[in-house]
Amino acid sequence: MAAPTPVTNTKQSGKHGWTAWSAVWTDTTNITDSVVVDVSALATYNTSLKIKKLTVYGSAGISVRLEFDDDSADELVAYYPLGVTSPLVLDFTNLTDGGLTRSGSGGTGDLVVTTLSAAAADEVFIFVEWMAN
Repeated sequence: MAAPTPVTNTKQSGKHGWTAWSAVWTDTTNITDSVVVDVSALATYNTSLKIKKLTVYGSAGISVRLEFDDDSADELVAYYPLGVTSPLVLDFTNLTDGGLTRSGSGGTGDLVVTTLSAAAADEVFIFVEWMAN
């Protein structure tokens, strides 16, 4: 058995961009640290990521953790708990820096997703508006 192959679409204009990530399961294999936004693959300004807005949806049978990749310990960005059936919508634009950034300095700084309790027919959709530095 294998985890699903996520479908990712990213658009960037200058420092600003968005990424849509989705996956549908056919078995019970979870995803661990699958890259949602790959900072090093951005066209320009590819050293760090600031999350402006984030939407996460998962079917009722799956939980989702979004984190910034870091060498020592990934930094939690959002958690979508098991049993929830409505989208989680977060707006970080009112934070002091105009978005959510990681505090660590190691690792890639990518936005990654990990799932728990996956089953056939589960699905996850993530939409993130970001700014690159």
